[in-house]
Amino acid sequence: MINKIFERKKGDANRNKPKIKSFPGPGRLSTFDPTSKPTNHVPMPTGDVPKPPQNDFGPVALPVQGGYLMVPPGSIVFCRAAGNYTHIFLSNGKELSLCKRLKEVESLLPEALFYRVHQTYLVNLRHVKMWLRENGDFLHLSNGEKAPVARLRKKGLKSRLNLG
Repeated sequence: MINKIFERKKGDANRNKPKIKSFPGPGRLSTFDPTSKPTNHVPMPTGDVPKPPQNDFGPVALPVQGGYLMVPPGSIVFCRAAGNYTHIFLSNGKELSLCKRLKEVESLLPEALFYRVHQTYLVNLRHVKMWLRENGDFLHLSNGEKAPVARLRKKGLKSRLNLG
């Protein structure tokens, strides 16, 4: 707590306004006058504000029965839609079922990690092992599952995977 002394100077034109004195300490000014103007102006930086690194993703709160389950986004391999439900497959082999549409789950997850490859599939790009081109396009994922790639999403997926 900062100890402050309120005092008034005699004969001052602003004698009804108190001057606040605080005891000097690290990073504190010795006096504060609310009527004075700042003497040193620090200009605000112009241009873009630096963004946090893309690798640092905090856990995602997934709504489950009775509360929320905190899951690191990197542990999600893919999500599959089933009507008004979404099945989330984790890297440890577990499966979560949420009473949310895939579009709602997609908005919870970091855009830098996930890509919607099909109407019913949302894939974590870090878990893609191979792009198979047999009887259509499929992504082979780290847990052994295959996710179909829609024709209209191939071009966007190639650019996200840096395939040219």
